[in-house]
Amino acid sequence: MSVSPIVPTIPSEFHSLLRYDEKYQTLICKPCALGIDLKGFHRHLQGKHNIGHKDRNAILHGIPSSSCIAEWDQFPIPLNGSQPIQDLRIYSGFGCNFCDALSQNRTVITTHIYNVHKGKSRSKGCRSVSLQTWFRGTRQTYWTVVDPNTSFLPPSSLKGLSLFEVTDEETAVSVGVETLTWEERVTRMEETRLDKQNKYQFNLEARHHADDITPWLLRVKWPQLFSGKNLELIGETRQIHTENAQVIRLCTVGLEKLIRLNSAIDRMMNWTRDTLSSTNLGLCCWLRSPKRNEPDSRPFKRLQKQSSETGYIRVWKSFLCFCFRTCLLPEDVRERLYGVRFTVQQIGLIREIMDLLKECESNDFEEDEDTDREELWEDDEDSDSEEHTAIWSHPVGNGRADAVDELLAEKVFELCVKFWTQLFLQDEGPHSPLLYFTAVLGIDAKKGRFREPGNYTPMLAALMWVGRLIMLEYALPKREYRSLNWPTREAYNDYGWRLEELRRAHMIEGHLFCFSLIAQVVCLR
Repeated sequence: MSVSPIVPTIPSEFHSLLRYDEKYQTLICKPCALGIDLKGFHRHLQGKHNIGHKDRNAILHGIPSSSCIAEWDQFPIPLNGSQPIQDLRIYSGFGCNFCDALSQNRTVITTHIYNVHKGKSRSKGCRSVSLQTWFRGTRQTYWTVVDPNTSFLPPSSLKGLSLFEVTDEETAVSVGVETLTWEERVTRMEETRLDKQNKYQFNLEARHHADDITPWLLRVKWPQLFSGKNLELIGETRQIHTENAQVIRLCTVGLEKLIRLNSAIDRMMNWTRDTLSSTNLGLCCWLRSPKRNEPDSRPFKRLQKQSSETGYIRVWKSFLCFCFRTCLLPEDVRERLYGVRFTVQQIGLIREIMDLLKECESNDFEEDEDTDREELWEDDEDSDSEEHTAIWSHPVGNGRADAVDELLAEKVFELCVKFWTQLFLQDEGPHSPLLYFTAVLGIDAKKGRFREPGNYTPMLAALMWVGRLIMLEYALPKREYRSLNWPTREAYNDYGWRLEELRRAHMIEGHLFCFSLIAQVVCLR
């Protein structure tokens, strides 16, 4: 009596992560599009996907060792011309017409033909093929597959095509070399790159729910939040200097206004850091703590490197850039393309700030008209070059312009406070500006995928560092905010209780405010 073989089973909650290929008796990691041997199973799932020991053992429990390949060198190599193996990536590559040599790099094949098949034509001996491999790096061994979604042009058919009709960049460089100068080739390659970038769309469709979801994504729920949306557009909207034509066409906020907004943010952050330096360590320990009745053992403080602080503030600048570009869109367009929702107060403040940015631009225009440029460049023995630069960028003699700049920075600070103190009574949290932006930070548009926890949570740390500075400035400012009628810290008899009032209301774990909800995402790691 024969015993039927045991068919390996993977727990249902990990079907989006792993698949067992019965034909080849291999485990395939879907997000990585690679094969996994039993020997490297624990290392891969823990290092790449942060799967705990208990979950890894639960997966292995349903996979008998006799039914799965144990080591990487035992993986079978399918025949050339096979059907693609599901969940393995298909690469565009090149093959030798005189033997079975394969590579993703055309130069490797042409060099192989020159060294091994002496006297043979390198151009005629190289063909375009579709490749698959179980592994990447030094272990990779290719075989050719029939890819129904790709059709390659044979080298001979490239003759007579213009540079824009060739899709492969390496081949495109070689076509038309004799007729174009170096500068013309570089210009055309850049035009082609921008054209491809503007046509490319990284959309999250139903297919991704089966192919691209890991336990990490199941927890953060980004696929549901961005379902059916163009992630390339959303990810590029936060970039101040973006080349995306759709972002530039949709958003009415010009680059000059965003640069002026960044200057206001820098002024605001200087105020917050000045306040932090004047705050005692005991209060800073409470500021850093998410606990209700227990201070942190370490005080909240500035970062060790100035470059790190600049990077943290840059994340906050990109958030405000995203808000100003999306908030001013028509509501139906914003909901359809993005799905982010602003409160009435937030919209009102953003419009006020836009009016101030326009006033700043008009002030700059008037100053340019009234100022003699020759005087600005005239030598002055009592002034150094840095003072000349400051005069040229922002004339200091105009009190009205200084007042507008200060008012602008104060309004930007008020807007930042509104974002951090927004309360979520129902399920509107994921669509609120700040929490929605935390999901936007998880989009890696260049790679066409979501970020892993190790590359993502440092950006959340940047947001929370800036948020604590803003909340400290809101609680105990060192300066008076005249336009907002917010007094200095001297108006409060008890600094500790003033900070505690705001901390307990907005920064304690378990509350339905941004601090608590962002901290929960960090803990998912």
